[in-house]
Amino acid sequence: MVNARVALAFPATILPNSFFGFVLPSLGLERLGAAVEDIAEVELFDARFERSLVAAVADFSPDFVAISAKTTMYSAKSYQVANELRKLLPKAKLVMGGLHATSCPEEALEHVDYVIRGDGEISFRQLVEGKELGDIAGLVFKEEGKVVETPLGEPTMNLDEFKPPARHLRKPHYHYRAAGLIEMDLLETSRGCTHACSFCSPGAVYPCKYRTHSPEYLIKEIETIYERGVRYCMLTDDHFGGDDERVEKICDLI
Repeated sequence: MVNARVALAFPATILPNSFFGFVLPSLGLERLGAAVEDIAEVELFDARFERSLVAAVADFSPDFVAISAKTTMYSAKSYQVANELRKLLPKAKLVMGGLHATSCPEEALEHVDYVIRGDGEISFRQLVEGKELGDIAGLVFKEEGKVVETPLGEPTMNLDEFKPPARHLRKPHYHYRAAGLIEMDLLETSRGCTHACSFCSPGAVYPCKYRTHSPEYLIKEIETIYERGVRYCMLTDDHFGGDDERVEKICDLI
């Protein structure tokens, strides 16, 4: 039964000539969508393809808005979108996640109702379900004017427990391409790293927590991407080669 309306908002309008001209999907938001679409009506909004992201989200009249704040470079845009949505949707619950929000949760919380640190699939689902806030891992919120930050908790080690990204949420006019020509997609085979280097983001979130999808799961993902007409994909992994035997099996299956 659908109990809530959830908007997934990717606010960054990355310049067409940046990042080698790659315009890539927000896989993190699509994984959030997959985590809640059985309990909510979910719609994806990508600022790179909308005339007005804020207007499109407001027209949807969501109960929850998940806003990506992946990098420091684009965090100001994420905050701007959140502030504008707050004016138009005073009753909606605004939630921010991503690497920047994870690293600077109190800063992000100045613009939204909740910040989710680390992996978001389980915590976001619990938030939508209405679970007690203090029992949701990695949640940052305000209570009586004071910032409350729940423990991050242990990450899910077997990534196969998560549903595949909800790529079907992409609107027909959302075209993810390299240099505007070649259809592209993203493939996540693992998260984290076997090490905890101080200069690298995985070490700051889940140090030495290297987590993987199985080779069998990945072959199904590759087949899904292929069936969508895409012949090129980029890996999102921090450390693809963290398990030699897994890499060899993936290559054998391909």
